[in-house]
Amino acid sequence: MDMMNFQEGARQEIAELERRLQKKKEVVGMTDMKNDKEVFKEVFRERFNELADSVRATGNAQSLPVANTKRDDDVKGVKKEEEMKALLYMAFEKHPKDAIQTALSLEGGEYLLDELHDRLADQYYDKLLEFQKIKRM
Repeated sequence: MDMMNFQEGARQEIAELERRLQKKKEVVGMTDMKNDKEVFKEVFRERFNELADSVRATGNAQSLPVANTKRDDDVKGVKKEEEMKALLYMAFEKHPKDAIQTALSLEGGEYLLDELHDRLADQYYDKLLEFQKIKRM
């Protein structure tokens, strides 16, 4: 998948993360021995928290369509993974902010938000490597 296949929101977010990563590297400079992935995760955490705070402030929450509302113990784990896959898809097809809004509207929203952050950080880092925007150290 190349950069042109991403939806506009995800493309803009990757460009913003790339810009922030470069700025952070300039600030950190050679005085810190952190590798690119550590620095990227810091940058991503800051950006993700900004988006999440923005969503919380507006109270905007979108719901995912739910095919099965049964919430017994056997279904919860599978349902949460399905929700997470839908949120990740939304983050790349629309914008991370849309995925954050949706995560916060779901049962266990803060848990989902934390998990979404972790998975997106890894996936965005991998995409930046794939597009050769950063180099693995």
